[in-house]
Amino acid sequence: MFCYYLIKFSLTKKFFDLKFVWYFRVLTNDSDKVSSKKAKLNPKLITMKIELKLDDKNGVFLLIDENEKEVGELTFMLKDEQMLINHTGVNPELRGQGLAEKLVLEAVKYARENQLKIRPFCSYVSVYIGKHPEVQDVI
Repeated sequence: MFCYYLIKFSLTKKFFDLKFVWYFRVLTNDSDKVSSKKAKLNPKLITMKIELKLDDKNGVFLLIDENEKEVGELTFMLKDEQMLINHTGVNPELRGQGLAEKLVLEAVKYARENQLKIRPFCSYVSVYIGKHPEVQDVI
């Protein structure tokens, strides 16, 4: 996965005030397709990591910030070569920055590596997969 940052300047109509808009793009190794989202400028995003915790047939991808605080999660169950995703959530103050998308892409990567099919019971994951044909192979 590869990310880059671009600062875009835009002028407001009332006065010439510069606004910074932060963009990120995620390019997956499995596809040439690029997914992009507009987000608020937040330097915390750069230092976050995703960890997988498995407990028998239950699992969770945790989004961890630089203070080792859990700020997001994607929970799932494993059953008969299927990954049943039942919840995706990110702290409200960090929403709108594409963090849930990063969790979904990590789950897709895990499913591909382990020859699992994803069954989305989480509405976010269901909508995401419907809008992104590059992840349809895991359905």
